[in-house]
Order: sequence, then structure tokens, then C-alpha cells
Amino acid sequence: MKNFIMLLLTVVTLLCVVVIAGCAKDLVVETIDAEAQNEAVQKKQASQNVDDADILDKTTVINVGLERVYFPFDQFALTNEARRVLDANAIILKSYPALKVSIEGHCDSRGSDEYNLALGERRAHVVKNYLVSLGIGSDRFETISYGEELPADSAMTESAWAMNRRTEFKTINQTFFNNDIAPIDKSQIDLVTKSHGS
Repeated sequence: MKNFIMLLLTVVTLLCVVVIAGCAKDLVVETIDAEAQNEAVQKKQASQNVDDADILDKTTVINVGLERVYFPFDQFALTNEARRVLDANAIILKSYPALKVSIEGHCDSRGSDEYNLALGERRAHVVKNYLVSLGIGSDRFETISYGEELPADSAMTESAWAMNRRTEFKTINQTFFNNDIAPIDKSQIDLVTKSHGS
């Protein structure tokens, strides 16, 4: 009887080992299949991103350090701080003569949609005109107003509204970087900042 129990125990143990090994194999196969599916999804997303880039006519957004300009409530006139920022932005733009930029006008949520679109357009144009007065070619700029449609901060507070009253710069070049680009002289930007005494 003792031998029978030992034999039965051995058979049960072997069966358990076989079952566990079979389950582990299934787990590995499922894991590999999940990883393969994940790779396929990532490849598909990457190809869709390429297609999206083709739809956008291969334009690129390049951050070259152009700062936002902020405005007081219901205003489009440039403040001294705005002029300081634009003077520094002009140095950057002169360092990249092939760079073309979209100037986007934005507003806070107070006022009608139509009024805010018009105010955003005025803000974008006053920024463009100031940069042109500093010697940047007007053909390097496009202007657009988003009014209140793209807030930087969606809270309904004075500080959020102040962040939303702005112009932003987006590069719009199809081809931008080449070997002829002059490096930015940061000392010139520092001089502009110090001369305005902000």
C-alpha cells in the first residue's frame, strides 16, 4: 500500500508539472502576442503621423525661443514689457533669416466671439508691424486670430485671463535648418533686456 501511495503521489506530481508547464507556455505565447500587437499598433500610429505630416504639407513647428507677448484687458497697444520681448524676438528672427512665423492673437473669454476675434487680429497685427519696424521683412509673417478659442489657462480668474491675452509665435517653414544659420548672440538679447530695465 505504501508503494501504491508513493506511485500515486509521483503520478500526481508529474501531472501537476505538465499542467503548470503547459500553462506557462500559454502565458509566454500570450505575452509575445500582446507585444506583437502593441508593436503593430505603434507602427500604425507612426505611419498615421507621417500621413498627418503630409497633410500639413510637411510644415514644422520649431521652438527657437520666441517669447509670447501679453496685453492689458481690452487693449492691443504694446506695453514697455511687450516691446522688450519683441526686441529680443527680433534678434532671434534676424539670426534665422529663413524663418517664417505665424503670429497668433489670443484673448480672454470676456466679450463676444466676434469682438475677441477682431481684438486678437489687432494684437497680431500690432506685433507684426512692430517687428517689421525693427527691420524684419513683412513677408516672413502670417497673422491669425483665435480670439478666446485657445486659452492658455481655462480658469475663470484674473490671472488666467491675463495669461490668455497674448500673441504667440509658431514657425511655419517647410525647410528651415541649414548650414548657413548664424548662431544667436545671447549677449545682444541680454543687452535689450537690460536697456528696457524691466
